[in-house]
Amino acid sequence: MDNDDLERQILAILQLMMNKYRQMESLIDRLGEFESTPDKLDEINRLVKIELDSIAKLEKETSGIKKQYRNTRPHASEQVKQITQQLAGLIERVLMKISLFEQQIQRSRDLLAPQIHQGVRAVQMQDAYRKNA
Repeated sequence: MDNDDLERQILAILQLMMNKYRQMESLIDRLGEFESTPDKLDEINRLVKIELDSIAKLEKETSGIKKQYRNTRPHASEQVKQITQQLAGLIERVLMKISLFEQQIQRSRDLLAPQIHQGVRAVQMQDAYRKNA
């Protein structure tokens, strides 16, 4: 395989990765929508898992080509460097959104847990009162 073909393949792989991470970012943005119902959230979570599996599969399938590219030149071309930097920025943004979403979930859990416990306790007390009445 000649160097130009290898370069084109690497650029195509990087572009495919960009598209996959953009899709992931879109799914994560949808997770954060307040009007999401549990059914929607389950579906989005399923799609996120599919996307993660797809990214892992692509990484595995393209590792040989990437290794060959690294072995055939001392430095990546400017075009490969540029798209790699864009991809790295996108991945950082996706990771940041995931982190923020996890923090929101934790805050919600921290707020809801006492309320749920209070509700359970109230029902238990009502049940006990009914049994003794």
